[in-house]
Amino acid sequence: MPLVSPYVLKSALEGRGCFLVDGAMGTELMAQGVPPSGVLLANRDSPEKVIAIHERYLQAGSRILTANTFGYCDGKPLADYVHEGALLAEQAAHYSAMPACVWLSLTTSFVRNERRAIPTLVRHRAVLLETCTSLAHAVEAVQIVKEASPAFIGLSFHFKADSILPDGSNVDDVVRETTPLSVDALGANCGDNPESFIRLVARLRLATDCPILIQPSAGVPKGTAIERWQYPIQPPRFASTAKTFVALGVRFVGGCCGTTPAHIRAIYDFCFREANQT
Repeated sequence: MPLVSPYVLKSALEGRGCFLVDGAMGTELMAQGVPPSGVLLANRDSPEKVIAIHERYLQAGSRILTANTFGYCDGKPLADYVHEGALLAEQAAHYSAMPACVWLSLTTSFVRNERRAIPTLVRHRAVLLETCTSLAHAVEAVQIVKEASPAFIGLSFHFKADSILPDGSNVDDVVRETTPLSVDALGANCGDNPESFIRLVARLRLATDCPILIQPSAGVPKGTAIERWQYPIQPPRFASTAKTFVALGVRFVGGCCGTTPAHIRAIYDFCFREANQT
């Protein structure tokens, strides 16, 4: 099945329905012994692990793969690893039995620091700028990416439990500053638990007509070493909350830190299986 063009994804937003995104990549790699500083390096050092995770998400029901392009490399140049991560995700989608799209997950700091590499990386691709904690940095990053003619731009913020960004911005501030940018999806990821996003979704629905994207973490991790963190939210609870998001009109639903193919499979079973059988 050919890789689905992000232009097709953008066109599909004119209709109805929700798109199932995948879950975490970094914590899945760390569970296999990859150190936090080596997540991006895995695109070159362990591409088979990255592809296998993409394949498990596709088998779980994801129709949007998030490339392994979010992270850091202890001061190493990042652009080559981001490029390799994009190619691995596109390869996995290309050989999927079901149609799937790919977007590049980028930090605002990467976009701002590697500006010269952005045109080559994002032109005619879908981009998700996620885990944004500064509204000003997010706006700047979107402006930089838009100059490179991407096919699709999603913008996702890391709100605290009170729906306030670490920089003090609230939902209304976010909508006011990002509406002129005409992003293709706007929402939130990470967070303390999936249920904390329900009020946020309701506020976003009142404030904007932009398609909403929600990808919570599987709770606040426990443990002393990051590579051994345990995330408390199990797939049934996660999927039950995701069903609420879909009922509220969220257009993109998936998972962030600590979520696994089992979480995505549970969302598929709770929210998507019946529709795909009709």
